[in-house]
Amino acid sequence: METALMSINFYWSMLKDLLIPLLVVAALIVGLILNRTLRERSIPAHVCKSCGIVGRPEEVTPGSLIMEIGLWLTFLIPGICYSIYRFASKYLACPACKNREIIPVDSPIGARIIAESSLNNSKTPDPNVVPNWPPKAVREGSPQ
Repeated sequence: METALMSINFYWSMLKDLLIPLLVVAALIVGLILNRTLRERSIPAHVCKSCGIVGRPEEVTPGSLIMEIGLWLTFLIPGICYSIYRFASKYLACPACKNREIIPVDSPIGARIIAESSLNNSKTPDPNVVPNWPPKAVREGSPQ
């Protein structure tokens, strides 16, 4: 009986030693996923100056993930430098053409671009993507 109790204590101590790090890693992963989801939802709709698409921009990370992994596996210092470069160079871009020149739809310039593209294409933006359309500046009749 005593040997069975000792083996249970042994397995419990091993499980306890592995369980805490696994729970910490799981909590970090869940936190990162929730943070990214909330951040993406908080980005307002934009209009692209290049292609005229109205929608939420996406975050673009320059460089190559494969190169980053390769540098981390072969050389530690260049891997760190490349990761810092990629992290610091992220930008919001048009989801269609990946152009950096995007304007919020509630700005006067964004409203003008949407109005011009609506005249050319004879379609209005999707109200699910562009909330509060038309922008306040256009509704109040202020000059653009």
